[in-house]
Amino acid sequence: MTFGRGWLEAMLAEVDSGALLCSPWRNYTRSSIHCWGADFRWSEERDYARRIRPGFDFGLRLRPIDEVSRQVPMVVGACYVMRRDAYHRTGGFCPLFRIYGGEEPDLSARAWLSGGSVRCVAGAEVGHLDRTEFPYSVSFDHVEFNQIVMIRSLFEEATASVLEEFFYPLPAIVLKWLAGTDIAGWRSVVQARRRMSDAEFFRRIAPGVPLSFHPAVRARRGHMPAYQVRLALAEEQRLAAKANMQAIDTDSTVWEPHGYKLVHAGVVAWLGEAIILPGGDDTGRPGLLAALARAGATIYSHTYAVLDSEGRVHPYLRHEFDPVGMEPLSVGLVASVRYLSPDCRWQLQRTSEAEAALDLLGNAVGGRDDAIFRAVNRAVDGVVAFQGQRGQADPLARALIRHLELDR
Repeated sequence: MTFGRGWLEAMLAEVDSGALLCSPWRNYTRSSIHCWGADFRWSEERDYARRIRPGFDFGLRLRPIDEVSRQVPMVVGACYVMRRDAYHRTGGFCPLFRIYGGEEPDLSARAWLSGGSVRCVAGAEVGHLDRTEFPYSVSFDHVEFNQIVMIRSLFEEATASVLEEFFYPLPAIVLKWLAGTDIAGWRSVVQARRRMSDAEFFRRIAPGVPLSFHPAVRARRGHMPAYQVRLALAEEQRLAAKANMQAIDTDSTVWEPHGYKLVHAGVVAWLGEAIILPGGDDTGRPGLLAALARAGATIYSHTYAVLDSEGRVHPYLRHEFDPVGMEPLSVGLVASVRYLSPDCRWQLQRTSEAEAALDLLGNAVGGRDDAIFRAVNRAVDGVVAFQGQRGQADPLARALIRHLELDR
C-alpha cells in the first residue's frame, strides 16, 4: 500500500460520525481510482473455472464523490477506519472466517445492522497493489464456508434459509467445517447488537439481492416458480397471531399457538398435500427442503410442523404461526431421511403409518400429552411413509414427489 499526504487527517475528520470509513480504491501509484466504495451484489452461479461462486459479491461504485464523504453500502479497497466504540458495537471482525473472502461485506453489513453506517472519504489517498493472482493459496471452499457463516450469523432465520439455498449442494468439505463450527455462539453476539431489520437492510442497503419482503419473500430463480417464504405478516395479522401464542419454554424463541402442536420438521406443499421431513438440521433437512423447492414444491416451514387437532399442517415461517395465510394441509407423505455424504446413493424403505407416527412423536416439542398423540395419529392416517438415507438431495426430492403422486 502507498499513502498520499493528508490521508489520515481526511479519515479522522469523518471518524466521529461513528461510520465504518473507507478510502477510494486507487492503484498502487495512486494515479487512477478503481471505485468509490461498493454495492452489495449477489451471484446465483457456481463455476470455479470462471472464478464464479455463489453469494455476496462487490459491485464497484464508479461515480466519483463530489463531496467530503458519502454513504456507500459497502467498504472496498484497502484502507478502513472506524472508532473503537463503533467497532465494538458491530462485534468486530468475524472470528470464524477461513483464509480469504467475506470481511468487507460482513463487517459492512454489521455496521448497518447495528445502527451505524458506511462512508467513503473522497480525500483519503491510499494506493493498493493490484495482483492478477493470489500470492498464497486460496480455495473456493474457504470462500463458500465464509459466505454460509456470514449468512447464518447476520440475518433472521427465514432470510438465511432462503439465501443459503442458492449454495446447495454444498461441497463436502464445507459441510464438514460447518458441522465443527460454533456459528450459533457468534450469531448470538451479532444478533444482540442488531438495530435494523432484514426487510430494511435489503430494501435500503442491498436491493440487488433477490429477496422481497412484502407481501412475501421469494427467491427469484427461474426453476423455482412456486417457491415462497412469508417473512412478514401484515402488522395487524402479526399482532393478532402473537396475541394467540404462548411460550412453551421461557428460555426459547419458539412459540406454540394455542390448540396446536409443534414437531421438529420441515414441511413443503405438493399438489395440495404436505410432505413432512421430521428431524433437526443435523439430518440434512435444510438441503432436502431446498431440493424440494427447486422441484416446484412450496415451503410451509423450515423448522416446525404445526399440527392442529385434526392432524392438518399449518404454515410456520420466521418463527411465526400464520393462521390466515396459506391454507392448512392434510399430510400426504412423511419421510425420515438422514444425510450421510455427497457420494451416498439415496435409499428409501417403505414403512407403516405407525412408524411415521413414532418419527413425528420422537421430534415433538414439549411433553407428549393426549393432544400431541391425537394430532399425530390423525396426521398419519393414510400417509405414505418412508425412512432412509441420502447423498445429493435433488434425486431424492424428485423420488419423494413421484411416490406421493403415484400413491394418490
